[in-house]
Amino acid sequence: MVLAGPRLEALRVFWTWIGDNDHNGHGQNLLYKIESGDCQIMAIDHSFSLCHGNQNDPLAVGACMGYGTAALPGCAAATRLTVTLILSLEWGIVENIVRRLNVILTDEEQDRILEILKVRRQQLTAILGLNGA
Repeated sequence: MVLAGPRLEALRVFWTWIGDNDHNGHGQNLLYKIESGDCQIMAIDHSFSLCHGNQNDPLAVGACMGYGTAALPGCAAATRLTVTLILSLEWGIVENIVRRLNVILTDEEQDRILEILKVRRQQLTAILGLNGA
């Protein structure tokens, strides 16, 4: 867990932002390889993201619990860094990514996704319980 902890914590923060509630200890949603003192991780299956099952409240899904990394040594720095990266991401980039899906998503669906991402980004520190920390 020492090698994977900070990376899993960064993913936990990302999953929290996108409202993904399917990565709470669900080992089948991770692919990993440990080799030469390095751990490579790939998260798969985001079908329960974007507040799946609740299209009205962008804050319906709380913080992702991930794989229990939040309290591990060295993971607090990964939390802070990932939050900083998400908050500093230029909104136009996020919007362009969502809007390029116009061949498979209606304008209404795109708007809903953008609203979820926007609201959750604005509330990310609160969702993660970092306010005042």
